[in-house]
Amino acid sequence: MKTAKILLLLSAVAFVGCAVESSYARPEHKFLLYRKIAVISFSNPKDAPAGQEAADIVALEFADKAFTVVGSSQLMALIEQSEFYTAGMTPEIKAKLKQSGIEAVVLGKISEYSCSNTDLPPTALNIGRKNVCNVSLTAQMVDINTGEIVWGATASDTQEGAGLTPKRVLLGLAKKMSLSIPDAPKKPSVKK
Repeated sequence: MKTAKILLLLSAVAFVGCAVESSYARPEHKFLLYRKIAVISFSNPKDAPAGQEAADIVALEFADKAFTVVGSSQLMALIEQSEFYTAGMTPEIKAKLKQSGIEAVVLGKISEYSCSNTDLPPTALNIGRKNVCNVSLTAQMVDINTGEIVWGATASDTQEGAGLTPKRVLLGLAKKMSLSIPDAPKKPSVKK
């Protein structure tokens, strides 16, 4: 029984990593003014599907804060998302977004999204091989009318554990970032 508790404790400690976060919000800015925002696929030169996945996760965090969110998959009909990163907020892109009622866009970059194996041989305390996963994520909210960055956050985390994936680390980072969204509208309370 004691051995099982010790193994459980060791596995819990293995999933604890170090996270670094910083955020910015334009002072005295009213985020409640943004009735509709869009989340663009995050830039990730090494793994484009991970960029889409990060955008979807961050979109859910904004939706959880009661923002009306247009996901990156819905934006494909409006704009070429990769063009946004290369050309910026061109008058054509701005006009298309405004026509759809979008008032701000959230975009970002994944600069690290990887896992490696510790290559340690299994022992009595370490039955399975452990993965060491590194994820670094930056997100920004840009006002469509002014082009100003009104909110931004960056976070990175390194975790170690058996069966750990970069997606699991990314989910935790997105949750941390969501805590820094200032003046987010509150969801209406559910009556029971």
